Amino acid sequence: MAEKGFSYIDFINQVLSVGRISFTLDEVIEKSGYDRKIAQVSLSRLISKGKILLIRRGFYVIITPEFSIQRNIPYIMYIDDLMKYLQRNYYVSLLSAAALHGAAHQQPMQFFVTTTMPFIRDIKKEKIHISFTIKNGWDTSCITQLKTRTGYVNVSTAEATILDLVENLQDFGLGRVIGIIDELSEVVNKNTLKKIADFYPTSVVQRVGYILDDLLGREDIAKCLFAVLSKRNIYPQYLSLSTQKNGSLTDKWKIIPNEKIEIDI
Repeated sequence: MAEKGFSYIDFINQVLSVGRISFTLDEVIEKSGYDRKIAQVSLSRLISKGKILLIRRGFYVIITPEFSIQRNIPYIMYIDDLMKYLQRNYYVSLLSAAALHGAAHQQPMQFFVTTTMPFIRDIKKEKIHISFTIKNGWDTSCITQLKTRTGYVNVSTAEATILDLVENLQDFGLGRVIGIIDELSEVVNKNTLKKIADFYPTSVVQRVGYILDDLLGREDIAKCLFAVLSKRNIYPQYLSLSTQKNGSLTDKWKIIPNEKIEIDI
């Protein structure tokens, strides 16, 4: 039964009053007593007025006054609630994590989130683009929690971000990734990098080691990765995953530089 005098604006203000900026369709139905179709139509009117956003079916975000002009909300303010709604483990990753760790000039147009199987579709709407990357899993040491205005968000550590970027090298380009690694190397903890590298493929560790050591002159950091590789079987790997297969094998990291590098800094 519909609740007499239910006000959507009052409901939104109530959500905001407890430090939240998101809500679900099911919450509205429970509070109002309206059936699903009526609630959806009413919420659509609020979307057209720029009061709320529909992020994914059944999940809404409130546009607070300070964001009313751009009619959008920073992803970081609602991503944790969204992933809980989707019942997914996650962490903010790749270019988005790099920006949060200080690679300021690498502010991406889309927001990158890593989660587990099953596959999940990217969210692409006007002014909203959340890109999902799938992994089989990760160790808790790969994640840190960042405090936001609305709670805490899981973010890959600077060390895991570097390894993830190299693991997804083909998506971002060699020069761009090297530029980010150069920035993140200023905040990397060598012991943490060594521990986390244990959870990544040998080829990824080789490429990161080569980039840090031979290209960025950070042998002080790279040596911890060489210690990881000393316990594994190492085979020659091309630096770039491009189609070019020329280049000379480097002795230490067993990497073949096969692409002209223009570092994005």
